[in-house]
Amino acid sequence: MDGAGGKYDVIIIGAGAAGLTCANYLVRKGKKVVTLEYGGTVGGNMQGIRRQGYFFDAGSQSTESVRIPFPILEELGLYDPDDWDQAVWRWITPDCDIMLKDYDQIREELKRYFPESSSDIDCWFDFIVPGCRVMKDMMQRHPFPLLNRGADKYHVLAGMSRAGIGFVPMIREALTKGGGEKGRENFSDPRLVHLLGEFGNPNMPLFMFFFFWYSFLYDYWYPRGGLTALADMLYDSFRERGEEIIASCAVDRILTARDTAVGVENAGGDRYLVGKIVNTGNPKRLVRDMCEPSLFPRKSRGKLLSAPDGEVQPCPVLE
Repeated sequence: MDGAGGKYDVIIIGAGAAGLTCANYLVRKGKKVVTLEYGGTVGGNMQGIRRQGYFFDAGSQSTESVRIPFPILEELGLYDPDDWDQAVWRWITPDCDIMLKDYDQIREELKRYFPESSSDIDCWFDFIVPGCRVMKDMMQRHPFPLLNRGADKYHVLAGMSRAGIGFVPMIREALTKGGGEKGRENFSDPRLVHLLGEFGNPNMPLFMFFFFWYSFLYDYWYPRGGLTALADMLYDSFRERGEEIIASCAVDRILTARDTAVGVENAGGDRYLVGKIVNTGNPKRLVRDMCEPSLFPRKSRGKLLSAPDGEVQPCPVLE
């Protein structure tokens, strides 16, 4: 299989944030990499549109740090703190208009807009705020453990565990109850159930509310040049090392030999031979339409295909 694509160490499917980051790490390790992107340009959810002289982000609006993107950009030599602004969130609904600055201010403004529900609002924040403060202590005092290796990783996990002791009084309810359920228990006004209990996802576990509220106030960031500029920076860094990104290239099939992935074939019949394949595109399509079934264990394949689209997990590297 000598196809048009040639021989590479790694093929990356998808040139969004994950694909571009992976590509940059690999070329710094001396790997020969090609990135194949279905769309006409790089960026994935970091792309935007221009309308009437203004540029709008079309996908992601900002990014949580959670001690992940900035250390990664630092390792790649691409981080400058002056390039980032902390995002300020504002909730505008038919019933309220609130800047999200701090917990006490949000609580009092909600009570001003919904005076008949003041006690319900106090009850909600009395539950949420302690968990958010524990989350802040965990996230701001410790690096993200998955970015560490060996003893450093376990040292970080131990420190986060000590900080997380504050979750103990609320952990059972936070892990077994969804925000919608808690909201319906707490609020008699359905508008507040929707606003505070069901934002994001009606069935989202309460534990995730601690993370989201902490992020709203302390940890959302926006690159000054826009998210497209961030994608372009990752793209330029990759291309400066002489590696290749091919846009408008839909991967239709994973090529195999004896149950081992050896390359990919695009819609035009071009073949790219490879040692490893990293998929950052649609994992369901990868398993359902592109691969030989034997490449995936039956149990994990079935679990992925039966999961709702919004809950699918990234697929592993194919070898």
